[in-house]
Parts: sequence; structure tokens; C-alpha cells
Amino acid sequence: MVQYLQQIAELRTSFESFQIIQIPREENAKADCLSRLASALEDCRTRHITIQYLPSPRATLTVQAVSSMADWRTPIIEWIEKGNFPDNRWDAS
Repeated sequence: MVQYLQQIAELRTSFESFQIIQIPREENAKADCLSRLASALEDCRTRHITIQYLPSPRATLTVQAVSSMADWRTPIIEWIEKGNFPDNRWDAS
């Protein structure tokens, strides 16, 4: 608690006004539980995570070609993409 008060004394000049209220642990059970949990997990703060760069993916990509079959849309697609218009009048309608 003394360390906190020293820090407050240094920081108080940055504020126009402030108020310090100490709440007893018995009246603030949630904060007390959190402080105990944080103290118990001291090892977690020093844990390091290693990041490894992989220049190429480890998973292989498999692609299967699908052949398209001609249907009623084929002449329309050919006309839009290539400008091919059917020679037969009935096919064009």
C-alpha cells in the first residue's frame, strides 16, 4: 500500500483534483478474489510465445477439374463472351 501511495503522490500534480477512498477487503470481495488470482498466476506473466515464419504452406492444395456440359445457356454465354450468334434462326430465339 505504501508503494501505491508513493506513486499517487507523484501523479497527483497531473490532476486538478482527486480523492482516495480505501475500501476494506471484506466489503469488496470481487476485487479481493481478482487480486488473489493475479498473485497466484505470477508465472503466466512471463510466458513467451514463439512465432515461426513458414515460407510455404504445409497443407497441399488438391484441385479437381470439372468439365462443363453444353446446355441451354451455352449459346447465350458464347454470344456474350465471344459474340458468336447461332446460324439457325430457331436456335437464336
